[in-house]
Amino acid sequence: MQRKTILQAGLEEILSAQKAQLEKLSEERDNIAPGILVLKHIDGNEYYYDELGKERHGITKDMNRVYELARAKYLDIKISELTREIAITENTIRKQQRKSNSNIQKFMARFKSDTIDFLKFLCSPGQYAYATAPSMNPGYRQDLRFILPDGRLTRNISERDIGRLLIAKRVPFQYECELIVDVTDLIDIDYDFIKQGRKYKKYYPDFVIPFADGSIFIWEHLGFITDEKYRFKQGTKLIAYLNGEAVDIRHLFYSFPKDLKDYKYLNHIIDTRIAPFV
Repeated sequence: MQRKTILQAGLEEILSAQKAQLEKLSEERDNIAPGILVLKHIDGNEYYYDELGKERHGITKDMNRVYELARAKYLDIKISELTREIAITENTIRKQQRKSNSNIQKFMARFKSDTIDFLKFLCSPGQYAYATAPSMNPGYRQDLRFILPDGRLTRNISERDIGRLLIAKRVPFQYECELIVDVTDLIDIDYDFIKQGRKYKKYYPDFVIPFADGSIFIWEHLGFITDEKYRFKQGTKLIAYLNGEAVDIRHLFYSFPKDLKDYKYLNHIIDTRIAPFV
């Protein structure tokens, strides 16, 4: 229950940031005088016009107004995109509030008769063929240079140390295995392929741990949380995980750099939320 509160708080923080950004952009847009920027090519030259209703006048020499109207057009696009993102985040929060006992089996049931093995790493520990497989993430292969005791490579020291903890406690896991998530309802998230009219995106969670009941536990380490673009990317991934019902909310865990200064907390998580269920 505590982890659910933390995740929902994270979603609400993302929503708050989105709304603050929308308010900022909307305020800037409201301060720009009405008008539409029109570009005309005449005899090989470019001419700019300020159009309002049926009236149009030239502003080619007024570059401040040209920039102002160009900025207004950009703001209109960003405000529209951000409004859609807010609607998606709010919908995700509502879904999590309604969800009581959702788990990965519900997600898998939707593809029971499908020929594609959407979550091929899902199986019992005894059949967990990917438990010692290398990273499946095709991006930035050159960054895989930190060695685990079993020979696998990780991208950074923090992930290596987490891998060592799991190995020491005999917890089977896959590092960066492929997780395919339904993102059909997430307008501003790119997708990798379409199947039966649904859009899917491939993600590569840091650690995926198989539980004996056939479900999975996802552990993501947010090592660069102070970076704004990284935070946005991770927040988008979290929304995709939860909105696409790719994993039970109780089986999601996020660690941070501060957690690696003292392993007591991580050991507690492994001992209470992971090890008893593998």
